[in-house]
Amino acid sequence: MQEPKNNFLDCIEEVFGSNSRQATQKQFMIGRSDHWNGANVFWQVDINQQVRSGKIMLYGPNFRRIKEPFNHVHWVHSLLQKKGLLPQYFQLQQCFFGEHQLMDDTKVVAIVESAKTAVLGWLWKPNYIWLSAEGSNGLTLEKCKVLKGRKVILFPDFDDQCREKWTNIAYEMLFELGIEVSVSDYQKERNDGTDLGDFILGNPDLIHQVQYEFEDLEIFKRVNLVAAAMPCLRADILYTADTLRATICEHFGQQSDSKMVIRAIEYLQEERLEVVEGEKEIYYRLL
Repeated sequence: MQEPKNNFLDCIEEVFGSNSRQATQKQFMIGRSDHWNGANVFWQVDINQQVRSGKIMLYGPNFRRIKEPFNHVHWVHSLLQKKGLLPQYFQLQQCFFGEHQLMDDTKVVAIVESAKTAVLGWLWKPNYIWLSAEGSNGLTLEKCKVLKGRKVILFPDFDDQCREKWTNIAYEMLFELGIEVSVSDYQKERNDGTDLGDFILGNPDLIHQVQYEFEDLEIFKRVNLVAAAMPCLRADILYTADTLRATICEHFGQQSDSKMVIRAIEYLQEERLEVVEGEKEIYYRLL
């Protein structure tokens, strides 16, 4: 039986790779729905790990939202009410999409408008906690109460009106809630209604950066990485751990702590190097 589709995660995998897909699904707990074939669910889970609801959306290729013949957006709680599984008097109190990540109190918080952009922002800069306000009007003081004591950066859409709106809200967050907040001026010259997510998807260098971070480049496949590293090694030389690392670093043009160097040495030691025990230290040489 074929596994049910999740078009949004399929897009993540197509652009960034399978590791990125798995990491994204785990980080944001992105689900799927059979309400529409290929639909996904952006669950809203609050800081106490309580599920508020889930936003069901349908994407097509290239992260294109399906809006014809109607806008394919629905809510899990509405479906449950229709099925009699949730009381009709239930009233949704939204939280930030991604709010469950706030259990980690060590990172700066970045807020964007859409869930898609929050996901893409995290892939781009995973050292931030990325939240979605679910629209330019979704950044409310009630939602922001959970951000007290945090450092926050707002990334409004690339539109001057959106920037002005969120700048005004930032002042309220600062003076009424005491939140340390700033509004990003990233791509401030753009005023075309696109957003950070669109910018990431349209920038091959940023896509490559994500692929590298999540080891989804072809070069990280074991056979390719070993083959790429072999030309810099000589059979007549005994390498110490330090000289082996230095040789690989120079060959790849990478720092010693880069993932490429670490993986190359690991794979070479497993497949193409033998250990030679010296009097004072261990050496490596090609088999």
